[in-house]
Amino acid sequence: MVKSSTAQRLADLVASHRAGRLETARLGYEDYLRDNPGDEAALNNLGALYIQTGNYELAASTLKQLSAAQPASAIARCNLGYALLHLGYHQEAEHYLRESIALEPRYAVAHTNLGVLFAAVGRREDARVAFERALEIDSRQVVALTNLGEIYLKLGESTSALSCFDKALAIEAGCEAAVIGRARALALAGDTEGARAELRFHFGDRFSPEAWLLLGLLTLIKGDYEGAENCLRTVTTLRPDLKAPRAALAHCLLLRGEFHAGWREYETRDHGLLGNYQPYPRFPAWGGQTLPDASLLVFAESGFGDVIQFVRFASLARSRVARLTLLLNDYWRPLAPLLRTAAGIDEVLTDPGELDRQRAQPIAAKCSIMSFGFLFDVDPSTTRVKIPYIVAPDARVDEWRARLPRTDKFRVGIAWYGSARLGADALTDLPNRRRSIAFSMLAPLGAIPGVELISLQKDRPPAADWPDRALPLIDLTDEIRDFADTAALIANLDLVIAVDTAVVHLAGAMGKSVWLLNRLDTDWRWGIEASRTPWYPSLRIFRQRIAGHWSDVLSEVAATLGKVARLGS
Repeated sequence: MVKSSTAQRLADLVASHRAGRLETARLGYEDYLRDNPGDEAALNNLGALYIQTGNYELAASTLKQLSAAQPASAIARCNLGYALLHLGYHQEAEHYLRESIALEPRYAVAHTNLGVLFAAVGRREDARVAFERALEIDSRQVVALTNLGEIYLKLGESTSALSCFDKALAIEAGCEAAVIGRARALALAGDTEGARAELRFHFGDRFSPEAWLLLGLLTLIKGDYEGAENCLRTVTTLRPDLKAPRAALAHCLLLRGEFHAGWREYETRDHGLLGNYQPYPRFPAWGGQTLPDASLLVFAESGFGDVIQFVRFASLARSRVARLTLLLNDYWRPLAPLLRTAAGIDEVLTDPGELDRQRAQPIAAKCSIMSFGFLFDVDPSTTRVKIPYIVAPDARVDEWRARLPRTDKFRVGIAWYGSARLGADALTDLPNRRRSIAFSMLAPLGAIPGVELISLQKDRPPAADWPDRALPLIDLTDEIRDFADTAALIANLDLVIAVDTAVVHLAGAMGKSVWLLNRLDTDWRWGIEASRTPWYPSLRIFRQRIAGHWSDVLSEVAATLGKVARLGS
């Protein structure tokens, strides 16, 4: 058999590559390059194939060789930058992508890849500019359109996002990224049913893992927890490597009281024991073992309310170690003055630099405070914790008693707006935003005889929703310095009424009577239907029956408050 010419041999490999016979093409390119080392066309094709199959390390190695051989090649540098981006070498990736653009300023793909890099590192405005530049050069860049749509989604601009996804679908009908993006944009605009219909119209019964995940989240928002769980379990079967569906699955399980299974799924989150990112890597993860001569570092995670809820288990952790150090740095610093006296905590740090200080019992392990549920296999019905487990400092309570005007009225603290969750963008914070209530809807509470309303709304809502002073409200929140002040103010009240915020957790942890105004698609800790929760015995839950409809909830609260105020004042 006569051996093919070198040119024909490479042409045959290119034909296999284009026909989708990727493994045949890969083996052929590698064999060809052993016979023809440094062949630039083969290096370029093999590098592109490695990118296509997700083998970014081999892609980077191959494309670095090609870039050295072709110092004037914008394509080689663009592809190399793309491979390095996926390996997490962001600075090096940016260098090669900028070199590509310098060599060919109107290379739309390079601008698109630079935008992808900026989006990956949180530089949203730079990403937007890069995608828009790519589209100025080539308006049919589908990748730029879908990524620009995602930027608009994260900024909360659903109309602009929809425009991008519609343009992408006009160019490439059935583009999965555009279909999913369009559904997400509809959900952001409040049309969750339209979003579900969008997915079913385009995917029929052939859902991708990403589509199943979004359908699961939309079904969860609807309040169909069994349906959501079925969707999410389908994703975990198809793609067991994905973390997002397992975190959402944990929400479903915990919501239904399946705590043992739920905690395990919850640990797949980034900071969990099964997650991808563990801060303070010099300390090993704690698995619940005894440390009779050493300290345990517990670091904060998630929101203020989460930390307040889970600090109750610090005493359980402390029973297994010689000393417990709680780190409340950056965002969580306002909790430090209050939690210094919580049971089980030996010291509270607000500066990670203090971890290097010499200790009689050196730090031997670390864990997130949110991992206590898994480590202690918590079931709130059986894992008993003494309440109150948080007490306001006496001196602060006296200070706030002096600040408040003297009255014989029934004092009710109110909080109606939940701020964005830490690190959340407009889309991922969508369920969180639905917990808030327009201040005007609280008007019936201010009309109840014998009731005095006290603001606990430290985080300012949008200006358009700031209180109408026609509604009587005592607002001293500008004088609140930290959560010790909030606790002291609550200690001087008769009742707290609030949406799902840290205020609810704090009042419950103090044993103060507290009413939760709860949205339909509830957070997992409040259960599905009950008006009480074992997490906080002093808490009563008033639930939405229709998503977004607060009027019935407020009418019930006002009627109940009127009765309580007559008895309590």
